[in-house]
Amino acid sequence: MYGKILVPLDGSKLAEGVLPHVEELARRFGSEVVLLQVVAPLSKLVAETMPAALEPSGATAAVGVEAASAAVKAEREGARSHLEGVVERLKAEKVRVRAEVVEGSAGDVIVDYARRHGMDLIAMSTHGRSGLRRLVYGSVADHLLRRAGTPVLLIRSREEEA
Repeated sequence: MYGKILVPLDGSKLAEGVLPHVEELARRFGSEVVLLQVVAPLSKLVAETMPAALEPSGATAAVGVEAASAAVKAEREGARSHLEGVVERLKAEKVRVRAEVVEGSAGDVIVDYARRHGMDLIAMSTHGRSGLRRLVYGSVADHLLRRAGTPVLLIRSREEEA
């Protein structure tokens, strides 16, 4: 029934709260689990690190691009390192698992990945925010529920919000 399960992670313990549920599903159905971490694209980081007023020489722009490139590289390496640890833990539990790091906007990347790779289920943890807090912070879970053509399993975090 669930041959391929996509699990979006962000490096947090909250996001990993879905893993015990995914482990059980994977064992029952013999599923392959794909861990996916989405990192910010270079273009977004360049825009965020670029000063409002550029020097005529362009020197400031070069520093902004270099800083953003270094940040993207560090974020990708951190994501890969984190996912490798999760992969090893799941393999120790006899779960077929692999991991990928992709750049982009989290909601869009997850929906696109699930469609392109024929995922049977997207499983993730959520803060369970509602109302104004969800509007202000956005909600990847809400995006998936509205746009994914794939079934979505949401596990609400029991962790207290800070």
